[in-house]
Amino acid sequence: MPNYLHAIFIYSLANGSTHQVTDATSDCRDPVFDANGKYLYFTSSTDTALTSGLWEMSGMERPVTRHVYAATLVPGTPSPLAPNAGFEPSSPGSAGHVDGKTRKTAVTVAIDFSGLQARALPLPISAANYVGLAAGKSGVLYLQKAPLVTMPADVTPFGVPVSIERFELASKKTATVVSGITSFRLAADGAKMLYQRGSNWFIAATKPKAKPEKLATQSLRVFVVPSEEWAEMYRDAWRIERAYFYSPIYDGLNIDQAEAEFAHYLPGLASRDGLSFLFREMTGYLSIGHMFIYGGHQPKMSDIKVGLLGANYAIEHDHYRITRIFTGGAWNPQLYAPLAQPGLKVKVGDYLLAVNGQPIRGDANIYQAFQNLANKDVTLTVGPRPGMAGAHQIVVKTIPSEHALRNVAWIDHNIRLVNRLSGGKLGYVYLPDTEWGGYKNFNRYFFSQVDKQGVIIDERFNHGGDLSDYIIQYLQRKPMALVVTRWSHPEIAPPMAIFGPKVMIINSSPAPAATRCRGTSRWTMSARWSASAPGAAGRHRRLSETDGWRWHHRAARRRGRTQRTFPGGKPRHRAGCHRVAEPEAGARGAGSTARARGADRAAAAQGASAAALHALAVARLPPASATTAT
Repeated sequence: MPNYLHAIFIYSLANGSTHQVTDATSDCRDPVFDANGKYLYFTSSTDTALTSGLWEMSGMERPVTRHVYAATLVPGTPSPLAPNAGFEPSSPGSAGHVDGKTRKTAVTVAIDFSGLQARALPLPISAANYVGLAAGKSGVLYLQKAPLVTMPADVTPFGVPVSIERFELASKKTATVVSGITSFRLAADGAKMLYQRGSNWFIAATKPKAKPEKLATQSLRVFVVPSEEWAEMYRDAWRIERAYFYSPIYDGLNIDQAEAEFAHYLPGLASRDGLSFLFREMTGYLSIGHMFIYGGHQPKMSDIKVGLLGANYAIEHDHYRITRIFTGGAWNPQLYAPLAQPGLKVKVGDYLLAVNGQPIRGDANIYQAFQNLANKDVTLTVGPRPGMAGAHQIVVKTIPSEHALRNVAWIDHNIRLVNRLSGGKLGYVYLPDTEWGGYKNFNRYFFSQVDKQGVIIDERFNHGGDLSDYIIQYLQRKPMALVVTRWSHPEIAPPMAIFGPKVMIINSSPAPAATRCRGTSRWTMSARWSASAPGAAGRHRRLSETDGWRWHHRAARRRGRTQRTFPGGKPRHRAGCHRVAEPEAGARGAGSTARARGADRAAAAQGASAAALHALAVARLPPASATTAT
């Protein structure tokens, strides 16, 4: 609907008419008919709020609950909750069953659309985050219940696990049938269900504690002719673009000609990877950002899991010497630093002499000694000298990746650096993306530093995600009240804000959805645009403040890009976005220059020190991860 909520519609197969059943003042979904043809069931929520929009960080971690409603299809039908509604317990021997078999009766459905929404009433089912609804035998509903808030840790490779709740109108009771599943289908007669738990599939009766039957899907095989399958996928790719591409003129591309031209390459494909390469080449001519090609069948590779210790090394005296031990920082319960555990007799400066009794020398790759030892206990021989004299053994558990340890160490270093150079006046927040990573980092680091006078937002290497509205609204907060009491300190409201100057560090890598905030100065750590964007309106100076930095997805992206000639002589351009900087101060108009000077004076007036700005220049880039053997 125009307000981003959902409504229930009923379509008539007899005459092709469509009728809207519910208005859009509540988010209504999951409509199903009762088997008796008298009732319509659906779920409704009035607290979807910001979760109804698209691409908004503000919708993260917001609980959504739904109620289950039943509407009588014609006036005069008894309420489904009335004693005379006619529902009976759905068990063998009850109405609808004869000798263990379901008795089939013809059902005639009549609907009076006038006042249908007014005839809906909530069922006595506890509100929850229901994500699916199915109707079994008459008066029996099956609800898919998801966590109230879905966190990244809740998501499995197969989806978000849910539980199936069974509700009977006869008894007005709800019971859990099965939990921890990611897919669910109910049989047409409502007697059995098919569900997925992990990578396994089961069939079970639709009653609590029913014993499931595991399906032997491991032996299932599908035989295909790759060349025929790839040809069909090729046709489907162009069909999908014709149907769903945002522009009916396909950004000027003759789509029929393009499909015919690239089809000449199909007979020469020798692998699934070759098909993906062809897809990337041909869709590039649509000249649009966010066009991704991924997936497909790939040969199964045997990975070599290398164990890591969370440390840096240097080769000295023909042995590996530990030069840094990563600790995982403070308040990071999800991180494990192998060499920083309490009680371990190892420190920076010690030599790593052997792994599981096998000596290590400086002329060998240190990671070769840790092959297939990820997440395993290993015995290390360490000592203060490049020899066994004075050496001792310790037992540690390795980790498969050091990325999180090194990233946290880099963030902590930048926080300390900014704090020292600004005299404790400025905070520092790193945003790796505008999804869960950036959301988590902003909540953790920004609000814990609201006692600062200003803040540096670092979004180098930000790989995008949702719109950063959540972050921007807190960066733009302004004082609204001053709360003064006699025996306490005065407080500015809203309290969770930093009202002073804000500076953003960027480089050539942030994605289109990265944070941009009016009134926030931006500092670039790269002179990339002066060399690679000759068509831009101006250039970034190294470590120079730029105003009005923005993305151009349309005309600007074609400036300064290498042209490619498509068959037929029409020049085309590769897909992608192009960043364009505003002219430098000397090329700007008087108004722009005055605004820039005004911003400089405002920043100076609010206490931005030269030392703090110097911190932007010396903040180091994330260190490269240690090389691992694969």
